[in-house]
Amino acid sequence: MRILIVCSETDRTEDHLYRSLSAQGHNLHIVCDPNESRMDDWRGAGMNVTPLRFRNRLDGRATGVLAGLIRESGPEIVQAMTNKALACTIRAMRGNPARLITYRGTIGHVSRLNPASYLTHLNRRIDRIVCVSDAVQNYLHDVGIPMSRLERIYKGHAPEWYTAAPREKLATLGIPPDAFVVVLAGRLRPVKGAHILLEAAQSLPADGSLRILLLGEIADPRLARMLRLPARHPVVHHAGFRPDAAALIGACDALVMPSIAREGLPRAVLEGMAQGVTPIVTDVGGLPEIVSDNQNGMVVRANDAGALATAIGACMANPQMCRRFGERARESIRTTFNVEETVKQYVALYERLT
Repeated sequence: MRILIVCSETDRTEDHLYRSLSAQGHNLHIVCDPNESRMDDWRGAGMNVTPLRFRNRLDGRATGVLAGLIRESGPEIVQAMTNKALACTIRAMRGNPARLITYRGTIGHVSRLNPASYLTHLNRRIDRIVCVSDAVQNYLHDVGIPMSRLERIYKGHAPEWYTAAPREKLATLGIPPDAFVVVLAGRLRPVKGAHILLEAAQSLPADGSLRILLLGEIADPRLARMLRLPARHPVVHHAGFRPDAAALIGACDALVMPSIAREGLPRAVLEGMAQGVTPIVTDVGGLPEIVSDNQNGMVVRANDAGALATAIGACMANPQMCRRFGERARESIRTTFNVEETVKQYVALYERLT
């Protein structure tokens, strides 16, 4: 098949998908941001690559360049991965018979009352929207998009992608070697529920046996205020944005995702599970799809600091149970949420459409 991918920067799963498609003999052309670090590797693997920046959803210059590329390359499948790329791709494909696929990884911000949504996911030119979880698929269906245009494909990972940092690495962040370490990673916006985790910490041991590690930029004023009260939260360590966040997650005992809304399929949870780190998550969005309560982790009610504290306390009190959950979490990445299954499902979708 001739496949044109229109993206900005890519994550590891997308990179693996593109390499696998090329290795299977498909003719792949990738249009990506000029700052994409993988361009040379893709070219070395036999893919055509065109750097192109989409400044906004109405970027006329980028749309014109893309329209020319589509005419020249004659793709059977065009896949646009971001909102800016999608809006420009829809206009660039006017009159073109290729099938158009896009991707949706989050819940929210699509509405029939919002004209901007018709430039992207509500546009009828789109043949399929790949949803990262059942929760995202159901959300888009509730907005009014027919199920026939929605396809759920999990963004899989692979345990061999990750090497956990040595436990001693946590000591450089001020964490004692014998502490039970709970990590929360991601851009710490209000919907991530980090404030709920800090509230839960108030009813957990303050003797140093528990430490909470926050990785990522703080984008929640309430959380910033709470962290300015070290006497209230003596066990919390905020390390900010870290390029080695995945490795640091692997050095921890449990990963908490206390989200209160709009979760699709958080990458940090999958990164932790791939390394055998026990996930403790809320019943929001796609989280209960990857974590089964008391099987490969724990699921608690959202906005319930008491329930979250109980789950963390249970893992602290029963290390054997915590390790067992972590082993099962890694196994679920090897099977249900494996990247090779992602590739297989994408290829099957392309074949159906063409």
